[in-house]
Amino acid sequence: TSFTWSAAENADSYRIKIYSGTNPDGTPYAVYSGITKLSCNAGLPAGTYTAVLESSNECGFFSCEPVTFTIGQQTPADLGKSFFAKISWNGKLMYLTKAENSEVNYSAASYQEDQLWIFRQNENGSYCIYEYEEGKILSSDEKNAAVLSEETDHAEKPEWFIYGSDEKGYIISEPDNSSVISVAECSKLNTRNFQNTNGQK
Repeated sequence: TSFTWSAAENADSYRIKIYSGTNPDGTPYAVYSGITKLSCNAGLPAGTYTAVLESSNECGFFSCEPVTFTIGQQTPADLGKSFFAKISWNGKLMYLTKAENSEVNYSAASYQEDQLWIFRQNENGSYCIYEYEEGKILSSDEKNAAVLSEETDHAEKPEWFIYGSDEKGYIISEPDNSSVISVAECSKLNTRNFQNTNGQK
């Protein structure tokens, strides 16, 4: 989803708050801040959203009128049977990283294997995502936080669908499109990109 707007007088930067549904109240579904251009790309699952654009300067933030829009169901991307990738935060040099105690977080680029992930495609087009070093599976806990779990013969493997394009980036979503991998404490609120590191499929 692409947003464009005209320049606001005396604006130093812009912020877009995106809310789920038609009411721009409560906690935003996604926030894009520090924007210095007059456009912004956001990968969002299918659904209805309301966006509020804010301009900012030394006096504070100034809101524009909310805009409500609907995104239809998208077709998952088919990126091949198997490949290695890094999962980044909307093009910034912050990457999904394996942490201690089966946790994951976002951190600056380290160029180490703890930021490398293996994607393996399932028969339904979804992907299982494994961390590179120990082969643990990326999943989520009861609080919707992203965690790593051991693979077993009896446990159902988590499924992630990938939506988007090389030009605008990708999001990694649960099968029902209700949530996607996010940067905020690695809870699933926002949009993610990932970069294929070696083209292997």
